This record gives sequence, structure tokens and C-alpha cells, in this order.
Amino acid sequence: MPSLLDLPNELLTEVAKHFPRVYSGMDARKHGVRSDQFEGIDTLRALSHTCRILRNVCRPVLWQHVQAVYNSRTRPQRRGLTRILERRMAGLLKKSASSVRPHICSLSISFIECSMTNWAWEPISGFLRALASLPNLRELTIVDAPENWWQMQHVFKAGWEGKVYPSVLSLGIPPELAPMLRCFPNVQTLMQCNEIHEEHAVGGSKTLFEQSRDLYRNVKAIQNLNLNRGWGVVQCIRENIPQVQSISVWDGFALEDLSILQTLPCLTELHIRYQPPPVQAGLYGHHRRSKYPPLDEIITAAERVLRAPRQGTGGR
Repeated sequence: MPSLLDLPNELLTEVAKHFPRVYSGMDARKHGVRSDQFEGIDTLRALSHTCRILRNVCRPVLWQHVQAVYNSRTRPQRRGLTRILERRMAGLLKKSASSVRPHICSLSISFIECSMTNWAWEPISGFLRALASLPNLRELTIVDAPENWWQMQHVFKAGWEGKVYPSVLSLGIPPELAPMLRCFPNVQTLMQCNEIHEEHAVGGSKTLFEQSRDLYRNVKAIQNLNLNRGWGVVQCIRENIPQVQSISVWDGFALEDLSILQTLPCLTELHIRYQPPPVQAGLYGHHRRSKYPPLDEIITAAERVLRAPRQGTGGR
């Protein structure tokens, strides 16, 4: 009787790749982490323990995306109970992990546990050494900067000085860490993670797009653009990343904010990550929806942005 193992390895690999991937970074903040995503990882891990064939198929898929961020499974019950970044990076640097490091294409981490009173250098040093050991890393997402970033700038500057990671093509970082862009010269997709608080901007950037223009020379796409800051952010993009062709934004913005994207000369793709507005309880038990722009109005405004005449584009 035919069984799963009768399928060629190529088909088994395609099946394994279709298991749900656990959200990380901004996707997790927006959508949450569903139970079936954990179930998909658990199933692949169980299959990889059954026989050598399925181990060889499932192991590369399991290690393709590595996370050192807090979610419903990893968040400690008490603050400070675990150091997930330090532990995960130490695991990647073990000699026994040498066979899985080449499979890692995507890494998501958070510096939220780092502080001047919590052995700040150990997790940062471990992360930098692990980063240098991943030859095929293509996507790096740093979800959070340290809470007391203004006290730790010298630690980060000393750690990142002179380091270059040419394999990374997609980078997501908070605005505080914008100077790190010089370590990733080949980035083509740039994502802003989180919104910086004004008090955290001391000595740093308020947006991700205020650095030297040369640092953005290969960037073609921007993800998670926050339009609530209005013209100032778009003006930075126009001056420093005029070649950007694709932009994605979250919903929750005013339609007039969307129109300012018309000034970008090379924009040809606009992705709006829309989520239906929440239902809120009103007076006397009635329910009403929040004042979000209707989806059809958002689509119309986006089409207007892409159809606007642009210098040198012929009005694409």
C-alpha cells in the first residue's frame, strides 16, 4: 500500500513548506499568533523524528526561519525570568548547530531584554557572532530596540563598528537602530519596526529614512510605512530613496495621508495591509464600528496615487 514516503523528496519538501509559519515582528503585533501556526511547527518537528528521510526533508524547513522574540509560548510568566535572545544565540553558536546554520534564511530577534543593568553586552555580542555565522541569511527583523536605548547607544556603536553582512537583502529595524544600515549594504527591502517615542529619539533618528542617501542605494521596497507622520517621512524618502518602487502601509491612516505618496517619482506598487475595523460597544448595548475609511475608498485613493503623473514615468 502506498505511503507518504513513496513520494519523491521534492514533493515532500513542497508539502512541508505549506505548513503555517509562525508570525513574527509586525505581523504578530497585527494578527496575533494562531494556534494552528504552532501546530504546523509541532507537526514538522514530530515528522522529523520518525525516520531519516523525513528528517532530511523537514529539518531544513524547520530551520529556515529562526526567532528569538516573545510570543504566547515564549513570554515568561514573570518579568526577567528568561533571556530568550541570549539563549537562542548561544544555541546557534554551538558546534552541534553547525549543520543547521546554512539552512537559516530568516532571523527575527528582539533587544527588549537588553539593559544597562542586565548584562547588556552578552546578548548583543552573542547576536553579532551568530549573525556572522549564518552564510545564507537573507531576511533579518529586529522587532524592538532596548527600552533604555538612550543609555545604550555606545554599546551598540561599539558592537556594530566595522561589521558588514552582505547576504542580508531584507531588513526590518526600529528607527533608533537606523545607523546600523551601513552594516547591510545590499538591502533591497526595508521595513520600519515599531514607532519611536519622542523621548527615545535623543541623539537618534525619529524615522528610518534620515540617514545618508548612500546607505539606501539598493532599496527598492519599503514595508510597514507609517503615514501618520505625514509629509516629513515621505519627504525623507523622496530625498534619500527616490528609486523606491514598492511601498506597503498598514490601515488606520487618513486618506489625505495616502495622497502624499503621489510625490514619489518611481512608485509603481502600493500594498495596503487592511484589517476590518473592530466592533466597539456603544451606549445602551448598541455597537458601532470605529471611524476607519471604508475599503472601497481606500482602494480608490490608492489607484489615484498610482495613476498620478510622475516625472520621467509617463504617468504609470
